[in-house]
Amino acid sequence: TSLNKISLDEINITIWWKVTNLSDFTFTIKNQAYDIFINDTFIKKVGSAQSVEVLAKGTTRLPTYIVFTPKELIALGITNYKNLSTEEGRSKLKLKVKGDFTIGTSLFNVKKIPFEFKDSIKNIMNY
Repeated sequence: TSLNKISLDEINITIWWKVTNLSDFTFTIKNQAYDIFINDTFIKKVGSAQSVEVLAKGTTRLPTYIVFTPKELIALGITNYKNLSTEEGRSKLKLKVKGDFTIGTSLFNVKKIPFEFKDSIKNIMNY
């Protein structure tokens, strides 16, 4: 995970999902649609229509871009905003990403593959 920017205007994070493809088939991941939660409180929907090719017998990094505004975080309480600035605070913040995406090959598409992930912001930043 990359913390790209933290300011009074926005908190900008990129989550890089490691996708390991052990099969002999190259495929694409597209139409990502996720709900973002902090400490089990819904924050916003994010997604990407961008296609990312996952090579056969390879590992690919799949980006998901998340931008929060202070207004969105105020709904959670100012404490969470302040927690982003310290390592101890980031350990208290649990990020959950839940949604789906489409996997496609040249022969077929499989839509609405479910996905769920949850961990602390501190742990995520140390992967």
